[in-house]
Amino acid sequence: MARFPVPDRERLEEALELAARLHRDDRRVREPYLNHLLRVAIRIMSHYGVDDVDVIVAALLHDAVEDHPDELGGDTEAALAELAKLFNRRIADLVRSVTNPAYDPDRDRHEQYRTHVAESLDRDPWARVIKVSDFTDNGVGVIHTTGPKVHSSATKYRPLVPVFRELVARADTPLSAPRRPTSWISSTSPRAGSPPSSTVRRPARPDGRAPGHPGRQRGATSSSWKRSRRFLIVTASLPESLDGMIVQALTCVDAPSRDRHVSQRTVPARKEDGMAVFPRRRQAIVIATVVGLALSAAACGDGDDSGSGNESSAECSAFEKYSGNDGKKVTIYASIRDTEADLLEQSWKPFTDCTGIEIDYEGSGEFEAQLQVRVDGGNAPDIAFIPQPGLLATFANAGKLKAAPADTKASAEANYPADWLKYSTVGGTFYGAPLGSNVKSFVWYSPKTFQEKGYAIPKTWDELIALSDKIAGTGEKPWCAGIESGDATGWPATDWLEDIMLRDQSPEVYDQWVTHQIPFNDPKVAAALDRAGTILKNDKYVNAGFGPVKSISTTAFQEAGLPILENKCYLHRQASFYANQWPQGTKVAEDGDVFAFYFPAVDPSKGEPVLAAGEFTVAFADRPEVQAVQNYLATPEYANARAKLGNWVSGNRGADINNFTNPIDKLSVQILQDQSKVLRFDGSDLMPSAVGAGTLWKAMVDWINGKDTASTLSGVESSWK
Repeated sequence: MARFPVPDRERLEEALELAARLHRDDRRVREPYLNHLLRVAIRIMSHYGVDDVDVIVAALLHDAVEDHPDELGGDTEAALAELAKLFNRRIADLVRSVTNPAYDPDRDRHEQYRTHVAESLDRDPWARVIKVSDFTDNGVGVIHTTGPKVHSSATKYRPLVPVFRELVARADTPLSAPRRPTSWISSTSPRAGSPPSSTVRRPARPDGRAPGHPGRQRGATSSSWKRSRRFLIVTASLPESLDGMIVQALTCVDAPSRDRHVSQRTVPARKEDGMAVFPRRRQAIVIATVVGLALSAAACGDGDDSGSGNESSAECSAFEKYSGNDGKKVTIYASIRDTEADLLEQSWKPFTDCTGIEIDYEGSGEFEAQLQVRVDGGNAPDIAFIPQPGLLATFANAGKLKAAPADTKASAEANYPADWLKYSTVGGTFYGAPLGSNVKSFVWYSPKTFQEKGYAIPKTWDELIALSDKIAGTGEKPWCAGIESGDATGWPATDWLEDIMLRDQSPEVYDQWVTHQIPFNDPKVAAALDRAGTILKNDKYVNAGFGPVKSISTTAFQEAGLPILENKCYLHRQASFYANQWPQGTKVAEDGDVFAFYFPAVDPSKGEPVLAAGEFTVAFADRPEVQAVQNYLATPEYANARAKLGNWVSGNRGADINNFTNPIDKLSVQILQDQSKVLRFDGSDLMPSAVGAGTLWKAMVDWINGKDTASTLSGVESSWK
């Protein structure tokens, strides 16, 4: 950022700090969501050559209002007003232009999205630059996507191509391209040719200054051309094979061949007054890069007709019992997004192809709050995947949920333990079968380090403490922990309390605790928290790689286990889903860089309890097609289909363990399918949200920071109404 004056560097740093804070818990599978925001901004600066700090700041914050309005001040308008206050009105207006509108259930969501994009980008030329960079980054995922997501992407983006062609070709678009000699166009090298003497037309800033860096006049002959040229060379310098793929994507709808192999030809230039230019000035080529392969797969097919619904009789025989619903649509709403959502849609594709039922899936980062809004407004989805039994019970008690079909109930009872099914049973009525699961009773470690040091995996609590003492005796701290999680700070510490309650007490006492049949400050609960404190509040044990005990409350849970990779920490208690937090390239396996072992029981003779969590498939409608989807998702057949795609855990005992190829997933499934294990759901998810996701979280932070056990638990007890 050295090219910017100090005041503008400070503005960019403030924007980056705000983006990092707002999106601190957001992830795209294995990477922080912040990476996406950085790529969008860097592409605008580096590839497009934009020095307008307002545009770059807006790029860093382009998802802030859509994803985190509450943290900025409330609803969309309040959040935008806060951005205007923190930065300026222009930045707020740019963010407004690229923020998707609130969901309108009375309209087709794709049509609503396209209308918004066309209207907002029509008003603001600079917003087009941000949106193009955003689409380009999202396009990486599209290029590597197969199955239903391809068709979903095509449905969303295909009608936008002519819209972008028209918008990007306008004279006021900041990055429209002037004509260039054939010598430059025929080369894919960014260095070929030289700038023309003509200028690039760019929109004026609201303050009357020339576009570019505020208060700084840009030379149109050099810098403006450089920006325009870079905008084109984003794709002009791509390999010819990809260039050909883009061309085919835009034209294959008329092609007679369904060959999956694409043309290797490049885009031809045409001549105008002795000058050569790209067809339609290559104005839509960046957008084509993003959506091209999705359109290609949707329009030309993927070579096996998998999206046509023409499955063979043999392949579809397994789905005959769900027939009779051809052409019907079922909407599903959940918190599952990004790559996991792609895999989810791919997992039920054989079902939809064979039955003709269309599943319209939507994932949201604000699932819990928005589901309540939609239900209250009479716009509930047909099906929701709810991970909180407390929320499920709220809807059931309000009469909003439909009882699960008989087939769903029968399948669930045959394949899941009764203890698990009670979490979706309210007032004697069973509402939904489990879907995905995760195991929380895990301790992460380095197999390589354990082997080098001669450490054995502990099988009991006493052995775990003995190992901790042995490591501490060498002068090193054995444990690393972190409970910072934004507004949810404190939840990882509640897992410690819940896991130890299961180990110190019987499952029946645990059930009494989470339902408030015994007070929160009962001596049994105090004993469990004190036991957790023998590790979490022991200066000799924690916080390896970070600092003293109090550093636990400020260490992000996503980063808390990473010192294991640097041999600065040996033990980290966290759930199976922590596998997604290790840096890309980390081998998660028994002989790998990291793996996990079962959090030992205090007295194995009393059994090996397991703390777990997961989603339940519940319905707000009982149409035949909705029940067909419910029935299928409850079966071992579905569990096996989803397991084969990876990155998923299921407690369905009919699932073949060999279909779970990821080692930590396989270990989790082995534990969940072990009928000798006593399963209990995450306690804070079972409690009223004001307690489990409110006072308890805060109390655990205070406890880590020095508050005594008795005062901590009494405070939570007084909050439970």
